[in-house]
Amino acid sequence: MTLEYVGTVNLPPHVKDGGFDHAAVDSSRGRLYVAHTANDAIDIIDVVGERYVGSVSGLTGVAGALVSPADGVVFTSNRGENTVGMFGPDSHDVTRLPVGVRPNGLAYDSDRNLLLAANVGQPGVAGSFTVSIVDVATRALVGEVPVAGRTRWAVFGLDLDVPRRRLFCACDGGQLLAMSIETGHVEKSAPLSGVPDVVFFNAELNHVYVAVGDPGVIDVFDALALHRIATVKTGPGAHTIGFDAARNTVYAFLPESHAAAVYRTA
Repeated sequence: MTLEYVGTVNLPPHVKDGGFDHAAVDSSRGRLYVAHTANDAIDIIDVVGERYVGSVSGLTGVAGALVSPADGVVFTSNRGENTVGMFGPDSHDVTRLPVGVRPNGLAYDSDRNLLLAANVGQPGVAGSFTVSIVDVATRALVGEVPVAGRTRWAVFGLDLDVPRRRLFCACDGGQLLAMSIETGHVEKSAPLSGVPDVVFFNAELNHVYVAVGDPGVIDVFDALALHRIATVKTGPGAHTIGFDAARNTVYAFLPESHAAAVYRTA
């Protein structure tokens, strides 16, 4: 069982150079949100009808989106303006909050109502590699934690093999690692088709999907054996994907055609 191409969702043309970045799916409300960095916007896809339904614009250098499943609130990391944004599922009025330098990865702790922004910082600027902590209820920055180097992404209980206590890590060196959450020990490794970006774990099928922009593929792995079972062609520069776990659907974002290719397990 692997991924089969089933169609394409056309998205707005690029306004400037660039393409897409990280995406998030709100399965219960049937919405996918993807950072259209070239347009400083979040594009929205109806994953039931598989159609584009609108954009939230004015998010300078937007790098990613994260959804709170409980209430459908969408968080954005706006790398070009050093802010995080938030808006509701029915209103696209964006609240912006200042964070550290060039926020990228986001993670949300719904129990504590805290949003974490991993900031890639600015090389040569002392102290710019940080993690910002935002209290969502009070709309306030409550912490700025210095880290040892450039951060890229963040996770809180997501895309982990929780029952087996394993983390899947795709490395710029072209390797996929399965690591123990408890010890940090690398349990298994496997080669990738190139330099990776986004990783998703399909808990139902025990598959791992890794997006590789060059040559433009999704590597599909058996999560238990960490054995590659398929390499699915997407398109040049398609380094980011979205995953709808409820429908076993993967979306690959194609910068050359400003579209989302849709794949389902078959």
